[in-house]
Amino acid sequence: MSVYADMASRGSVYRGAGGYVRDAHAISLLAVRNATSAHLARAAVHEFAHIVSMAVNLSIPNNPRWLWETVAAYETHEFVDPATLDYMRAGRYPTLADLNADWNVNHQVYEVGAVLGEYIVHEWGMDGVIRLIQRNGNVPGSLGISVPEFEAGWRAYLHEKYGLPG
Repeated sequence: MSVYADMASRGSVYRGAGGYVRDAHAISLLAVRNATSAHLARAAVHEFAHIVSMAVNLSIPNNPRWLWETVAAYETHEFVDPATLDYMRAGRYPTLADLNADWNVNHQVYEVGAVLGEYIVHEWGMDGVIRLIQRNGNVPGSLGISVPEFEAGWRAYLHEKYGLPG
C-alpha cells in the first residue's frame, strides 16, 4: 500500500508530507526518488518527536496542530530564519489560530515552528513545553498568560532576537 493510500485509510491525506504518525508506536516515511539519506533521517526524527509527544499525552496529535508541529520542528532543528520570510519581515505574524490551520490550507507552522519552540523554551524552558503538551496547548493553564499575551511576547522575542518589526 502506498503512503498516501495508507493515510487515506486513516482519514486524512497530507500531500507533500515526508512522513506521518500511524499510531503511538509507528511512523511511515515517504521515500521518493532522489531523496537523500539526510532528508529521510530528518523526516524520521520529526515523526519520532511526534511519537515522544504522544508518550506524554496520547490526545496531542494535531490537537492543537500548532503545538504538535512546533515541538517536532524545534526538536528536529528545522530552523527557518524568520527574517527570510516576507510575511514576518512585514510584521504579519501568524497567530496560534493561523498556525492551527489544516495542512491542506496553511503550511506556516513548518516555517516558524522551530522559532516558536525556541521562544517557548527561552521563556518557560522544556518544562513549559511539556506542560503545553500535557494540556493540549492550553496556554493560560500551562504558562499562566493569555493567548494574546503569549503572541505579543513571541512578537517581542522576534523583534529582539531577529530584528523583525515590533
